[in-house]
Amino acid sequence: MDYRVSVLQYEPKLLDKQKNLAMLREMLCELDTDLVVLPELCTTGYLFPSREALVKVSEEYPSGAAFETFSEIASNRQMSIVYGFSELSGDTLYNSCALINPDGSHHLYRKTHLFDREKLFFTLGDTGLNVFTAKGGVKIGMMICFDWQSRMWLPLFQFNRLDMRPQAGLRGVLEALTQRLSPWALAQWFAQPNPWLADQSPCDALGQDPPAVLRAACAEVPPLTH
Repeated sequence: MDYRVSVLQYEPKLLDKQKNLAMLREMLCELDTDLVVLPELCTTGYLFPSREALVKVSEEYPSGAAFETFSEIASNRQMSIVYGFSELSGDTLYNSCALINPDGSHHLYRKTHLFDREKLFFTLGDTGLNVFTAKGGVKIGMMICFDWQSRMWLPLFQFNRLDMRPQAGLRGVLEALTQRLSPWALAQWFAQPNPWLADQSPCDALGQDPPAVLRAACAEVPPLTH
C-alpha cells in the first residue's frame, strides 16, 4: 500500500490561536498526504506567561475552533490529522493531542510525562497509551515529546486490556521470533498486516486466536535482522 505520512513544522504565534489556525489551514490545504502530524501545542505556542492566559486559548474536546478547523480540513482533503493542543476539561488543563480522520472519527491522547514548566499548568494525562486507526485502516499510537524519554511504557499488545494479564500464547510466539528478529523488527512484525492471518496484524489477532499467531510466527521463519 502506498501511504504518505507527513510532518508539518512551523513557528506558532504565542497565544494567538486564530492566527495559528489560519496559518495551519493555508499549509494543510496545499498538502497532498494521507496522514500529517502537527507539533505539540501547535494552536497556542508553548512558553505560557500564566495559567490564566493559557485557559483563554484552551479548548474542550471534542469542540472548539481547532477541532472544527481540523475536522473540516480532514474531510475536505481526505487526510488524517494529528495535532497538539491545550485541552480544558472542567477546571483541568491537559497537554493533549487528537487524531481526526476524514470519516469524522477522532481519538484523544493526554501527555503522561510532563516536562519542566509544563507541570505548572498541566495535569498528568490519564488516557494511557493506545492504538488508534487512521485513514486507510493504518494503526498508529500517539505520544508527545518527553513521553519518549520515559522508561515506564510497556508493549501493551502483550496484555489483556480488561485485567492486564499477559495474553495467552504470547510466550510461544516470542520464543519463535526473538532469536531471529531484532527488537525493532519484532515490533514491526506484531504491528503489520500478516498474510498468514488474512492480513490481520498479529497484535490484533493475539486476543482472538493465539494459536493462529503462533502458526504465523513459525511459518514465516524470517532471517535474522539487525
